[in-house]
Order: sequence, then structure tokens, then C-alpha cells
Amino acid sequence: MPIVNGHDEALAALRGGAEQLCSPAYAACHSGVGYYVTLIEELQRAWPQPFTFVVCCGDDAAQAHHAMAMGLKHIRYTGNQAMLPALQSMAGTLGVTLVTA
Repeated sequence: MPIVNGHDEALAALRGGAEQLCSPAYAACHSGVGYYVTLIEELQRAWPQPFTFVVCCGDDAAQAHHAMAMGLKHIRYTGNQAMLPALQSMAGTLGVTLVTA
């Protein structure tokens, strides 16, 4: 899965045949969830075929929660296992795929 951080880079990966993209590690913490919400919306307009974009929140449970609340549907969380049940519950309610590995 290509790791991408910008519009041109992501679009090039999609044109190259990628169906699943991933942000760099801790990207939501560094660039902000809003950046990725906007980036994914722009990519969906530019690339009408289905694709998945996994946004990494690293070990920050609050950032993962925020990402779900902002509408991201594929989130990577690598943090404290004690927080995982609450995040998984929210993900299930919102139809979010929570990647933990």
C-alpha cells in the first residue's frame, strides 16, 4: 500500500493502479484531521473509481476519535490497548474500519 501525503502523490499512486493508500505514520497528528478530510474529498472528485485511504493517528486515541467524528472511514491506531474497546465501539457505530496492525 503506497504511503502518500499529498494530492499529486496520491493521484499518481491511483493512476498507477493502487486501490488503497495510507498516510505517513502519525500524519493526523502532524497535518491535522481536516487536512486529510479535504485531501480525500479532492481525490474522490478527481478519481471517480473506488479507493481506500487509511489515515494514521499513531498512538493518539483522542486523534483517532476526532478522525472518526470528522467522518474519516479508515483509520490506523497503534496506541494503548486499553483504549481500543471504546474506539472499536465508536468505529462500529460509525461504519469506520479501524486498523490496529
